[in-house]
Amino acid sequence: MHIDFLDNVSNIEDRIIHIIEHEGYGTLHQLIEPLQEDLEQKVICTHNLVNMKFIRKNVHYIIHTTGHLYPIISNLKLLLDNGVDVSIFLHVAPRYFYFKEKNVFLDYICNIQRIYNLQCFCPANELTIQYKKAGLHVKSIQLGFSEINVDLNSNNFLLDTYCGKYITVCTSSDPRYIDLKGINEFVDIMEKIDKKEEALIFGFDGNYRGVKCKRLNLNDFLYVLKNSNAYIQLSKTEAYNLTAVQAKRLKVPVLVSDIDGHKDCMKYIDNRLKNEQDFSEKLKLACNIECIDRNYEDSNKRETLDNFIIAIKNTIKGVKSYE
Repeated sequence: MHIDFLDNVSNIEDRIIHIIEHEGYGTLHQLIEPLQEDLEQKVICTHNLVNMKFIRKNVHYIIHTTGHLYPIISNLKLLLDNGVDVSIFLHVAPRYFYFKEKNVFLDYICNIQRIYNLQCFCPANELTIQYKKAGLHVKSIQLGFSEINVDLNSNNFLLDTYCGKYITVCTSSDPRYIDLKGINEFVDIMEKIDKKEEALIFGFDGNYRGVKCKRLNLNDFLYVLKNSNAYIQLSKTEAYNLTAVQAKRLKVPVLVSDIDGHKDCMKYIDNRLKNEQDFSEKLKLACNIECIDRNYEDSNKRETLDNFIIAIKNTIKGVKSYE
């Protein structure tokens, strides 16, 4: 197969094109689309190579993936053989592949990197260590976003019924995803501390083991998050927790599992749970106003859109290797 290039397009200023390889609209879109505030960056959403209208040699392509062998990923060899300047941003932790039995993806990317010196990125320092053990060299890039510009006031009395809860997030009722997101552990703990009636799972509608589940649009969700007792996520694998960052910005107590990207996202050990037996004490520490303020200040300093834009551009300017 041959790729036709479109070179020297004077009316397009972007020098970095981000390809979101994902079906539907989700966290990746919320994270990556704002990069277009920088005039030199553009975002395209496609998981199929043939859907790309053109490929240009004077730009760098970053494919953002959550670990699927969609055509845009499975044709990496084609892109690289044709001299396309491309790299991969892995928005998933290495252990995810073993939970999901998708280590074929990881083996494939490792092989491509060995042959072509493919540059790979991820959103957390902890993940670079894990990927290295799996045979893949990855560079971490700090993600971030702008201030939350939504109306956090509501006259919706039904919406108010979801406030004042202990909330967690799981965007699918698939049992495998429920397991990955630590929902059973969340329900177990809520039951143990007699807070099951005050627990809420966001992402799908219905009821799970006696806990109400609700799907909301982003603005309504952020309103409920702002007015929650705490955000709790006991995931078994997590590359980057957008809701945790949103909670920090909204000055909401956060308690997460001590794994993967959570270690970078929640820098302070007070906000990370290693042992479920310590839940009550950890939650008390996470709800301390000094802890909440410290997380808020850290997020505003570190996890910003400006820092994300700069990190992307500085990394792409670097040498094309994983050294």
